Amino acid sequence: MESAGLSCGGDKISCEFFKVFLTNRGSTQLQIPRSFTKFFSGIPPCKVILVEHDGKHWDVKVEKIEGRLVFKSGWQEFSKEKNLEDCDFLVFEYDGKTTFNVKIFGKTGCRKVAAPPKVVPIVDLEEDSDEHSHEIQNNGVRKRPLPSPKTNVKSEGACPFKEAQRKSKRIKEGKDKMNDEKPALTKHVPLENAHFQICFDTPYKLKRVEFPRKLLKMNNIKLLRSITLRDENGKSWLVMINSSSNYDRSFLGSGWMAFKESKNIQVGSRCDFQFLVDKANVARELLVRVLSKIKKK
Repeated sequence: MESAGLSCGGDKISCEFFKVFLTNRGSTQLQIPRSFTKFFSGIPPCKVILVEHDGKHWDVKVEKIEGRLVFKSGWQEFSKEKNLEDCDFLVFEYDGKTTFNVKIFGKTGCRKVAAPPKVVPIVDLEEDSDEHSHEIQNNGVRKRPLPSPKTNVKSEGACPFKEAQRKSKRIKEGKDKMNDEKPALTKHVPLENAHFQICFDTPYKLKRVEFPRKLLKMNNIKLLRSITLRDENGKSWLVMINSSSNYDRSFLGSGWMAFKESKNIQVGSRCDFQFLVDKANVARELLVRVLSKIKKK
């Protein structure tokens, strides 16, 4: 699934397209939408640079295969290193020269971010060496020797539980450190790319497409009385937005059935809906991609 478009922000013009990644078609090469080639000004670059949000970049060659431009040499390394999976959502922003900024979103609709390395607490082996040398392994159970009756309790370091207390404190501090340094939950997708998927597994879902309330709230997306649905070919349908009696739920109304029939969406189909919002966070369009559908007989 793919789409290309031109977006404007003040004096800045950016050319973008997005792809829904499928392993059987995109693991070794990735096709560039035909409609996007017009932004190359007639001469596509032989090599481009893919740049991720963390600044890391990959050199990828552009080749023409069976009349289509594709990311070829270097793309396989990129897809493997980014651990791309089926239905991952990729957005490519072209700078007009040789660079594409790439954003990757998973099935959950959230930005895919590499997990930071785990933090392991540091243990002072020298401090523990004397203590462990006195531990005795007996049938899988560690035992400590009883304190000697000749030990002077008032002398420094003579308390039989002092070492145990110090070790317990170190372990606790190590656990606290690990808890403090746990990676934060992945932030929700940016507004310009917020999207959701629906599997139409019942006839009821085909009639009532509801907007996820959590997604709208987290991204502060505002809905009007209508919205434009746009398919991968750029064709559009105006659809009304209905609300429940207490206005806590919103769903697609008049116009949805025409879109559904045109795209042959039936029970068993699965679609991806991507919001396009303006500067005021008002949803103007929904980019709809049919990820799987029933073939017409």
